[in-house]
Amino acid sequence: DVDGFCVHSAANLFESSDLSVDEPAAQGTDYNSLSHNLTTFQPETYSFIAELRELIDAAAEGDGKKKLLMVDVSGGTSNQTMSFYEYKGKPVAHMPLNMNLMTLKEDCNGVCIQNLVQTWMQNMPKGSWANWLTGSPDYSRVATRMGSMEWVNAVNMLTQTLPGTAITYYVEELGMHDV
Repeated sequence: DVDGFCVHSAANLFESSDLSVDEPAAQGTDYNSLSHNLTTFQPETYSFIAELRELIDAAAEGDGKKKLLMVDVSGGTSNQTMSFYEYKGKPVAHMPLNMNLMTLKEDCNGVCIQNLVQTWMQNMPKGSWANWLTGSPDYSRVATRMGSMEWVNAVNMLTQTLPGTAITYYVEELGMHDV
């Protein structure tokens, strides 16, 4: 009776079969800037998640209950993340988690927030469902990043009024700081 799954670190499910070239050492390397990344966002990853989606859709059809497949794919380009909605004409995840708001910091003004929102909305495939993630165990909490409870309330209000689904990390909405 599971109504959905969230696959964490989905971008790392497969690595290139050509491992004849070493990736740069992790220390001081910005993996997002690599032109050819051997250990993330491989074609097999998208195909595997698409197969998982087929199974979930078949289960939903079988019992008449809607099911949801989410994927956590942080660290990729916008195109790599958006390909988790659809890949080679096949539906993949219902909802790749949107990490754009995880970059919010106290110095992010209205233009900064507008850019974060528009980047997601403009790149999302037509007919897809948006989501707005503000916290996770892998990032500092909103209260720590933003510095005040007023910002926490503003971020909560923002995510509740944007189109799509608001997703928060537990107790984030109450202004808990990193401990």
